[in-house]
Amino acid sequence: MKLVVFLSCLLIASLTMADISFASDWTEFQKDSCNSGLTCDRAPITTPSSMSWNRLFSGEAVDCPSVVVDDILYMVFPGGNVSAIQKNSGSVVWSTTIEQISYQLGSPAYGNGTLFIPRENGKVYALDSLNGELIWETDQIGNWLYTPIVYDSHRIYFGDCLDKYGNDGTFYCYTDTGDECWSKDAASGGGYYWAGPAVVEDFVIFVDSKGYLTSLDKDDGSLIDEVNVSEMFSIDDAGEFKSSVSYDSDSEKLFLTSKGGYCYSIGFDQTGSFNVYDSNYAQLDGACTSTPSFFNGRVYVGCGGWTEGKLYCLDESDLSEIWNFETNAGVKASPAISRAYDDGDGEVYIYFTTNCADGTVYCLKDYPGNTEAMEQWNYLPSNGMNNYILQGVVISDGWLFFGNDGGYLFGLANSQSVKEQHVFADFEVNVTYGDFPLTVQFTDTSSDATSWSWDVDGDGIEDYGIKDPVHTYNKSGSYNVSLTAGNSVFIHTRTVEDCISVDWNPWNDPDSESGNLISQNEVMTAISYWKSGYVIPDTDHRISQDEIMLIVSYWKSKYPM
Repeated sequence: MKLVVFLSCLLIASLTMADISFASDWTEFQKDSCNSGLTCDRAPITTPSSMSWNRLFSGEAVDCPSVVVDDILYMVFPGGNVSAIQKNSGSVVWSTTIEQISYQLGSPAYGNGTLFIPRENGKVYALDSLNGELIWETDQIGNWLYTPIVYDSHRIYFGDCLDKYGNDGTFYCYTDTGDECWSKDAASGGGYYWAGPAVVEDFVIFVDSKGYLTSLDKDDGSLIDEVNVSEMFSIDDAGEFKSSVSYDSDSEKLFLTSKGGYCYSIGFDQTGSFNVYDSNYAQLDGACTSTPSFFNGRVYVGCGGWTEGKLYCLDESDLSEIWNFETNAGVKASPAISRAYDDGDGEVYIYFTTNCADGTVYCLKDYPGNTEAMEQWNYLPSNGMNNYILQGVVISDGWLFFGNDGGYLFGLANSQSVKEQHVFADFEVNVTYGDFPLTVQFTDTSSDATSWSWDVDGDGIEDYGIKDPVHTYNKSGSYNVSLTAGNSVFIHTRTVEDCISVDWNPWNDPDSESGNLISQNEVMTAISYWKSGYVIPDTDHRISQDEIMLIVSYWKSKYPM
C-alpha cells in the first residue's frame, strides 16, 4: 500500500502540461532549437500604438530574452525574481524567487510544462510554468551558466565559462527531470559565454570562445567532428566567439560570428560532420556577438560598438553583402524575422535592438531582389525609461517584447498587427499506442483552416496534405506528430511530442518476469527509464508520464496488459 501511495504522489507531483509547441510560442532563445529567429507571427510593421504597454521590475536589468507560451510571457531577473506575465496587458500572473545573482545572461527555455533557467551561480532551476513552483534544481554543476538553454526531446543543452573571456568551459546535457546525461570539457581551454548550441537531427553543435566548432551525438555526447574555425579560414584576428550557432536546413549550413567582426557559414551534412569545402566568411564593420538569422537565401546579422553599429543583409550562398543599415549603436543581439505578411513575394520584416543609453528597437523590410535597407519604424522608450538593450526581441501573436537595463519590460503592438489573428491548428487521434501494425485516424479540429500538412512520424517531411488522414505504423517507436494548418493569410503549427507509441512496452511480453501481468519490479524499472529520459532497450521509445500511469493502473488492477 505504501508503494502505491508513493507512486501516486510521485506521478501527481511530476505531471505537467503536454509538450505542445504552437507557432505563436517562442520557447527558447531565437525561437527554436536551430536558432532560426524566424516566426510566422505578425509583429508591428508601422509605429506601435497606445495599446502597447511597459512595466518596471524594481530596476533590475532585463538582459536575456523572455520566452512565450500561449498567452504568458516568462521573464527572469538577476535579483531572483521569476515572473509569468500576461502578454497582452503586462499584468503579472505569478511571481516567485530563486537565488540572487549579479547578471542573468543565460536565456531560459520552455519544454514539457517546465521553465528551465541557467544561472550565474552554476545552477539550473526548473519551475512549473503554471504556478512557478520549484520542481528541481541542480547542485552547482559549473561556473557561469551564460549560454542559452536549448530544449529538445526531453533534454536540455547548455555550457558554462569561468570568466568574461569565456575560458575553462564545459558543455552539458541534462534530462528535463534534472539528471545529468553527459558533459564535455572544451578541448581548447576555451568556454561558452553566450555561445549556445543548435540541435540538428541527432547532433548538438556549439562553438567555444577560442573558435573550436564541435559536433556531438546529442544522446551520448560522443564526438562526431571538431574544427578550429579561425584556422579553417586562416584568420588571425577572429577574436572571441560569443554567438550561438544557427542552422538552416534548406542550405544545410551553420552560421556563427566572432568578436573580431566576422560572420561564418559552414556546411553541415547528415552524418554530423562539417563540410569545410562549403564554407565562407565575411568581415563586418565592428565587433560581432550577434547570432545570425536567415530566410529565403539571406542572412541577417548585427555588429558594432557603443556609439555606432550596423545590421547586415548577406547573400547566404557566399556571404557577400547585399545591404547594410547604420544604427545609433552596436547590434549585440540577434535579429528576429517575421514572415507573416508574405503573400507570395517573399516579404519579411526584421526586428533588432541596439545596446546604448538610448537603446532602440528597429523594424526593417526586405524581400528577394531588394538591394537597400528599408526602415519601417524605430522605437526609443521615453525619457526615464530609455536604457541599454542587450537582448533581442521576442515575437508572438502580433506583439513584440523586449527589456532593458533600466528594468523595464515592453510589449509593442498596434491594431494592424493584432487583428485577424492566426488560424489555430489542432487535431485528435483515435488511438495513441498499441502493437504494430498500428492504424491511427487523425482528425483535424483546427479553426478556419483551408489547407493541411501532416508530419505523422516526426521526420520533418510532409506525409499527408489532406484534412483527416489515416496512417499505419509498421515499426516500433515513439512518434512526434505535427499538423500545419493554414488559410490564404496565416499558417499555424501544432506539434505533440511522443504522440503515438508503437510496441513501446517490453514488460507485457509473455516471456517477461510476470508474463502479460505487470510486476512491482517492472513498475520501478519503467519509472527509472521515465525519470532518466533514456530510451527503453530494444525500442526507440522514451516512456511518457501517461504511459507510466497506464502501467501503474495495470499493476494495481492485476489485469493482463
